[in-house]
Amino acid sequence: MTKESIQFDPATHRYSIDGRPVLGFSEIMADLGFPKNPFWTESGRAEGIALHSWCLFLAQGQEPDEPPDIRIAGRVEGFRRFLSECSFKFVDGEKPQYNPSPEYCCRPDLWGQLNGANALIEVKRGAVMGIHQIQTSAQTLALAAGGFRVVKRFCLYLKDNSYSLIQHKDRADFQYWKSCAEAHHAKRIYSKE
Repeated sequence: MTKESIQFDPATHRYSIDGRPVLGFSEIMADLGFPKNPFWTESGRAEGIALHSWCLFLAQGQEPDEPPDIRIAGRVEGFRRFLSECSFKFVDGEKPQYNPSPEYCCRPDLWGQLNGANALIEVKRGAVMGIHQIQTSAQTLALAAGGFRVVKRFCLYLKDNSYSLIQHKDRADFQYWKSCAEAHHAKRIYSKE
């Protein structure tokens, strides 16, 4: 399977492969009843999209001509600070990934080398949530299926002019994610009338 065959619709946040729908991490977790971010809003979603675009651009060593929107400017500065203080070498980011077993798609924010180790970095603009550990495990497995072996996985929580980088070390996260994905698939198969 080539990465080009995975389609992602940013408006609906849905994935497909050769026209066949494939569920993503968020859809699976929502279907299983995991709580959504209690502070989620449509305007926050728009800010998140803009912030992720800036982070991807800056991680590639590029500098935009225009300053960021005032609503995300402080977090963009937090990301710049992360880049200046940590040794991160960009490999790729924001590209849909596919894992065939259990089947799902996801779109990790950034992957590359952090302090010499292959790393996944999931950028967040809000509070720490437990589900983030399962998210980075799902992304790690999907990246491995595509050929990039993650050694360390992190969430980067951006704040105004600062950040916190939290490593996810619990190996049990991988089994919990697989259990969630498999339970979701079983629910879809055995709930049919």
